[in-house]
Amino acid sequence: WLHVYLYFFILITVLRTKAEWHRFLRFVVICALYVSAYAWLQVLHAPIVFLQGERIFSTIGNPGFFAAYLLLSIGITSYCFMTDTRYRVLYGTAILIQSPLVFLTFTRSAIAGYGVAVSVIALFILCMQVRGRVRRDSEEKKNVNVLAAILVTGFVLGAFLATQGSAALSAQRLTDIRISDQTTQSRLLIWESALRGVYERPTTGWGTGNFDAV
Repeated sequence: WLHVYLYFFILITVLRTKAEWHRFLRFVVICALYVSAYAWLQVLHAPIVFLQGERIFSTIGNPGFFAAYLLLSIGITSYCFMTDTRYRVLYGTAILIQSPLVFLTFTRSAIAGYGVAVSVIALFILCMQVRGRVRRDSEEKKNVNVLAAILVTGFVLGAFLATQGSAALSAQRLTDIRISDQTTQSRLLIWESALRGVYERPTTGWGTGNFDAV
């Protein structure tokens, strides 16, 4: 984890102002759009891209990792949507492009996480209305409503596309959850090993690429 701490230290050292952070995050969003564009080519089965099966993975190479990347990117883009008003159309479009792809990775944990996030935002809007913290006609309230609508639209679109054509076969794995399943068993074993590794070296870790040593 030391390299993550160092990366964070570099960021807070180099990026001093809010404008600089927005510029950096805008670049992150644009990179995510390129990655998402490749994924949409996989969805469309374009002959110029590689796809094995129906689970998309874009340039990441793994559907689960790509789903995690999308969740992080959507979170960053949502923050930018609320704070960087000049490029709000760009951020809204980026969220709408990325959101359905979470479903098309057919990664159960990522889809559940996305659903929880949308539910929390909806609950937040409801609580703010009940407590009267934000006026109904305020700009902030309108922005939150628009963001929630974009996230829900992306979620519904992704769910629809996941049940169409040959992708419907892959969608069956979303409801096929068994403890005895080989995938479930392997992940439980990995989690057990990871927790044991954290217990043995909680501060220094094992180093990049050394999970097999755990």
